[in-house]
Amino acid sequence: MTESHNGRVRHFFSSWFWPILVAWLSLFVLGLIDNSRGPIFPDVLRQFALTDTRGSFFFLMTSLASVAHNFVFHKFLSETSPKRLIGMYTLVMAGGAMIMAEASSFSWMLGGCFVLGVGFGGLGVGQNAAVQSAPRKYRQQSIGLLHGMYGISSFAAPLAVAVFADWGWRSAFVFVSLPAVVVGLFVVGESFFSRKSSYESRLIHKVDDDDPPALASDKVRSATFLAAIVIGLLVVAEISVSSRLALLARREWGVSQEGANGWLAAYFAAMTMSRMMLGLVRFPMPVKVLVRAAMIGGLPFLLVAFLPLGLPANVRLFCLVAFGFPIAMGYPLVMTRIAEIFGRGAQRVTSVCVLFQAGMAVLMHFALGWGADLIGLPSALGIISVVSLAGVVFSLWIFEKRVAS
Repeated sequence: MTESHNGRVRHFFSSWFWPILVAWLSLFVLGLIDNSRGPIFPDVLRQFALTDTRGSFFFLMTSLASVAHNFVFHKFLSETSPKRLIGMYTLVMAGGAMIMAEASSFSWMLGGCFVLGVGFGGLGVGQNAAVQSAPRKYRQQSIGLLHGMYGISSFAAPLAVAVFADWGWRSAFVFVSLPAVVVGLFVVGESFFSRKSSYESRLIHKVDDDDPPALASDKVRSATFLAAIVIGLLVVAEISVSSRLALLARREWGVSQEGANGWLAAYFAAMTMSRMMLGLVRFPMPVKVLVRAAMIGGLPFLLVAFLPLGLPANVRLFCLVAFGFPIAMGYPLVMTRIAEIFGRGAQRVTSVCVLFQAGMAVLMHFALGWGADLIGLPSALGIISVVSLAGVVFSLWIFEKRVAS
């Protein structure tokens, strides 16, 4: 009986589902940390007496670190087991968050942001590579549920910060970072001290046995570049709103701290429902059609929220919350499309995409901070979010035209 039970346990840890489960857990704890930064950002500005431009480095440094790390360690990230990447970089991410929570100066805060960005960069590659390795019939659901886990933690993060607000922003940030420590230690322990299975050794560049490379070699480079542009613009459209929504509501539109965190939680709730739906429902249309429809559908919400139409703050905030539903579909659907098109090369393409998304986030955070000081936060955020989403729609069209030619 014991031997049979141990055999079942070993089979589970060596099956294709185990790395995917690890990816889900790690993205949940990443979401707790990542989406707590927006609610505490106004308190960080006050704590260190920062302007919007200087304060933008709170987000910018994390993205810059992710770019630098993924550029230097691109080969390591594309060839290492996804599960090992997840374990190592979850701990790095947790360490960065703890430094941020204890920072006594803004310089130390930026150091913690840098370490956090290194963790984000490695995790992004490991998580997406793990779910893209699922058998083809489970792939879209695996990717959808992966980002659904991020949605759940995104919804929980501002609520957790609000609950612990009376203890101060530092204590609240420590609380949301502790689950990452637990997950990181568990995955590292299992990954490095258990016997490496034959499945794990085949996982690094495996997508599926019946997945042929869908592109001729002369198209791979340009298609990879276009896929990275799409992912980068998607991330800019999504996080420009999520990172500044609480600040916009509190400082520009007169909403209380509790109310602003509530609107941010509603935004993430819309994203959660959208991504969980992708993981649980099979849509009767191709992925490329679904992602294009979702992106076009998100544009009217941004226009109503930011155009000078004289609308009350609640209406504008409701539009931003509604925008969370279509934009949340973009990242998992494009990653699914990348797995469909690039087959066994998907992990290499994913590492390039994560590099690009971090680089474009660097530019976005700097432009948003500078633009907020120059023309005001509502105008700067409106321009950046609308232009980036329109860019997604255009880039998707070019991408599909390229891979079909």
